[in-house]
Amino acid sequence: MDFIIELPPVIQKGIIYDSILVILNCYTKLAKYFSCMTSITASDFAELFIDAILSDYDLSSSIISDRDKLFTSHY
Repeated sequence: MDFIIELPPVIQKGIIYDSILVILNCYTKLAKYFSCMTSITASDFAELFIDAILSDYDLSSSIISDRDKLFTSHY
């Protein structure tokens, strides 16, 4: 998981997005991309992850991130 940040702002359904969350499944090589905001909180990220990933797939035995402060913070 990683973020692509500092992109030009885009308005979608009345919400301004300026980042992309990238989630890659290393085994299937499937990448998923989600519009998000740079100011996303840990709880908002958890909600997005559950809605987007866990609803379609089973929970992985391991999750690898780049140790972004969002992934390592407590919410």
